[in-house]
Amino acid sequence: MFEELVTKFLNNLELCISVIAAFFCLLTALIICVVRMVKAIKSKKILQDESDLLNAVAPIMEIAEKFTNYSGAEKKEYVLTRINQLAIENGIKYDSDAVSEKIEQLIQLTKEVNYNKEEE
Repeated sequence: MFEELVTKFLNNLELCISVIAAFFCLLTALIICVVRMVKAIKSKKILQDESDLLNAVAPIMEIAEKFTNYSGAEKKEYVLTRINQLAIENGIKYDSDAVSEKIEQLIQLTKEVNYNKEEE
């Protein structure tokens, strides 16, 4: 019975080619979807890691602000160093420019908040 079906299938060459072409099209589409999904997952992990690092800046800045005998540049260097250590410990790519920019944003925000308090 099985041999009969195979023989009929092979005798109809047009049907055979159509089935094989459809199979390869589906296989190609599946491979493309899997590749894109893997890339999206990796990209999401990278963005999450970067976000986690930048979210760690504010608590470390709070610690650095308790160092009253140090200058602002020394405190900033302390925060940069601690964030770098955190990145190394967790295997995250460290972007010193992004961290430095986040520190400056937080400094500017605290200056604005403190300035508004003094006016009132």
